[in-house]
Amino acid sequence: MFAVLEAHPFLEEYLLAYHEAFRRIARPGGRTGWTRMTTLGDVAIEMDVTWRRLVRDRQSEALEALRRLRLAVAGDDAGSTVENGIRLLDLLGGLAATEEQVLAPIAERAFSPGDWAAVRELEDGVGWSLIAAPPPWPGP
Repeated sequence: MFAVLEAHPFLEEYLLAYHEAFRRIARPGGRTGWTRMTTLGDVAIEMDVTWRRLVRDRQSEALEALRRLRLAVAGDDAGSTVENGIRLLDLLGGLAATEEQVLAPIAERAFSPGDWAAVRELEDGVGWSLIAAPPPWPGP
């Protein structure tokens, strides 16, 4: 846990609110003691949750923020538009950081060259309309 929180400090606030098992982080000595002796796997077993579910829950939060933003825009409510827009940007930033700093390194270690080839075949149709070209994939 310690290494994860050191590398991804944005996760601490989210994890504290996510499940009571993570509240040990906030106890005296928890950030430097408990987190050094506990792995995410230990907590996941205690919580009966996977990283997939954790990310999915964060995605759900972002979709809800997007829904609220759209309602605020449709209702011409400037204050709510700004509030929900800021919330959505924070959530999307956290999701992007989670993907880049946690999920991508896991995939780089776990995917075979054939897996990367399959991902590359699909990437032109998934989301790349927002940028000029996809970044290069790791080579075999």
